[in-house]
Amino acid sequence: MGATQETSARLLSLLSLLQARRDWPGALLAERLEVSPRTVRRDVDRLRELGYPIASTKGPDGGYRLDAGSELPPLLFDDEQAVALAVALRIATATGAGVEEAAARALHTVRQVTPARLRRRIDTFQVTAVERPGPRFTPRDVPGGDVAGFVADRFQGSDGSGGRPCRGEAILALPAAAVARYTRDGIVEELGPDRCRLVLGSWSWPAPAAALGRFDADMEIVGPDRLKEACGRPARRYAEAATGTTDAHDTPGAGDTSNTSVTSDTASTVGTTGATTPPPEPA
Repeated sequence: MGATQETSARLLSLLSLLQARRDWPGALLAERLEVSPRTVRRDVDRLRELGYPIASTKGPDGGYRLDAGSELPPLLFDDEQAVALAVALRIATATGAGVEEAAARALHTVRQVTPARLRRRIDTFQVTAVERPGPRFTPRDVPGGDVAGFVADRFQGSDGSGGRPCRGEAILALPAAAVARYTRDGIVEELGPDRCRLVLGSWSWPAPAAALGRFDADMEIVGPDRLKEACGRPARRYAEAATGTTDAHDTPGAGDTSNTSVTSDTASTVGTTGATTPPPEPA
């Protein structure tokens, strides 16, 4: 190999090393290239004349760095870097990012100077642009307009038709804080130091009636009438049990078949209100 060819090959090796890492000590470059530090300095000057912005630092720990310049200088890639660059450019031609034409021209330039052994690897990778499909469903508004309420109702078993069908209201002679402690799904409104309003919802009328009966306090059923009727049935049963008399009309299985499910409905509702012990008596 002639002196000129040897120098050109060494310059390409030096450029490849400078591109591989940010900083290179001069002594390490000389060792890798198997030349003297003085030869490294001359080769760096030659690269600078070709337009490569190479910065240098002096001193015992001095070295060289390939900086960014005002123009893009020629770059040197190894085989794997060349294939990776070509693949990236091929993908860029189909991304729809607005650089398709520039990516195609750059890919053509890279492929043109790529050795045949690498060109075959590049050509095996093909990219096909696929249009993004439209929505697979028709968006619609959340029922009721309240996302949080809709999700809460669904978790509680609602069919999305507007919440729990049995909703009643009562006024209790208890502080609001005492009632709220045992009410998980209801709404408690303070009306005074020892008076509050409680609104409950459920899937059957015996359920809120049983929930109200847990509070050992005077109360007023505001409505509706279905809740008043539901509160009246256990009241009659308790009264008859206390006096030792029994009315067949209110005995499950003796004519009023709707009462058969009172016990199960009441038990399930007591569990959903979150109470485990009755609240204290009003002061």
